[in-house]
Amino acid sequence: MPRLDKDLYIELGALLKEAREQRRMSLDSLSEALNSYKTKSTLKRYEDGVSRLDMETYHSICEVLGIDPDLTLQTARAREAFKNLEFTDSGELLDHEDGSRSVIDDDVYSNYYHKMKNIINDVVKLPVYAPLCCGNGSFVDDEVIDYVVVPSDWLSAGKEYFGQIAKGDSMIEAQINDGDILIFEKTGVIDSGTIGCFCIDDNIATCKKFMVGEDHSIYLMPANGKYPPIKIDDEETHFKCVGKLAFVVSDRRDR
Repeated sequence: MPRLDKDLYIELGALLKEAREQRRMSLDSLSEALNSYKTKSTLKRYEDGVSRLDMETYHSICEVLGIDPDLTLQTARAREAFKNLEFTDSGELLDHEDGSRSVIDDDVYSNYYHKMKNIINDVVKLPVYAPLCCGNGSFVDDEVIDYVVVPSDWLSAGKEYFGQIAKGDSMIEAQINDGDILIFEKTGVIDSGTIGCFCIDDNIATCKKFMVGEDHSIYLMPANGKYPPIKIDDEETHFKCVGKLAFVVSDRRDR
């Protein structure tokens, strides 16, 4: 497999490290996402610029991190080309080698660097929890089974979110299909008629529409006529709302 030029892989490793840390992903988690064919120590050597990346591994890492490999490579090339220069307050560039000032007509560095920073800064990694993980109505870190990366502008500032994988067909009329990733905003309060995530007996987290009847009875409503509503008996059933549905990440590819 071809390897990156020796003058480039240090900058590229630094960019990959920035992207990984922005997603709060450990080297162990990255190794696991790569099916452990690259160890934690090997990945650290790539990030530190000690070992050179082959292109196959580079593309695999970019895919896991959710970043554009071409844009990342262009950013690394721009960084390398201008590594001895720094911007002055007036927008000029200062050459560290001789102290001279010059203005670069070509703004490749600025374009690619800032695009890359935007890609890194404008995504959020959310935990995806196992189906049986509620306990007493709260999620715990050791029940995280995966992570999903989403654009930050899909989320509301100051809110917390989590994901679960939809199972079954009870919500298909709400366009929620088996295998979809459901992103919920964490909340213990939800309006009637809103789809949410709820903990009921046996520590099961379920996605249903929350409804309050005229007699103030609580129902969890499927979105499929094959299934009956679930009536919540507060005296006999442990019940808690843990989130309201924010959006659905669906895979509509033919299998």
